[in-house]
Amino acid sequence: MVRTGNKDLKIPSYLPFEVPLVEVEPSPGLFFKLTNLKLHGLDTAAITDIKIDLEKQTFMLKLFTTHSKTISQYEVDGKLLSFAVYGTGPAEITSVNATTHVSFSFGMVEKDGKRYINISSILPIIDYNPGIVHYQFDNLFGGNKLLGDNINKFMNENPDEVADITNIPNVAVIKAIILQTMKSILRGVSIDEVFS
Repeated sequence: MVRTGNKDLKIPSYLPFEVPLVEVEPSPGLFFKLTNLKLHGLDTAAITDIKIDLEKQTFMLKLFTTHSKTISQYEVDGKLLSFAVYGTGPAEITSVNATTHVSFSFGMVEKDGKRYINISSILPIIDYNPGIVHYQFDNLFGGNKLLGDNINKFMNENPDEVADITNIPNVAVIKAIILQTMKSILRGVSIDEVFS
């Protein structure tokens, strides 16, 4: 299985999947950074649909993940909706029954009579729904427990209102997983060998 790694294909274990840095500006005036990120739960992910069209050079994948947990250090500064928010510390984001739709077009190159996917042409488009989500950001507002608890409570009670902002780091991680997996599988392997 890809998620447990494959030495022959040089795919590391994704249990957990580790990302050293995710740095985004999910909305104007809000800086958000996650470091030493570990995504647990990829062993609960199942492919619900997959389509590859070599003629149109398109790829589509749908995943359903029953339970995942992201553990990292975070740094945030700016405005979350109408709330000024800042802090650094540990973060934990839990997601239940998440759905992910990945699609991309790809180019092909020919070498020695064989066709290869041009890996640099892969630019995944991700549609992510985290399902039921729970956020816990510790040490917000320099450790002010009252303010920090209120922000965590607001996010957990209003997930739809913050989804556009909080989904951006998740999408960045999913893109990293897809690109790393595709590069590992397709590096040096012709498309004809993959689908023979």
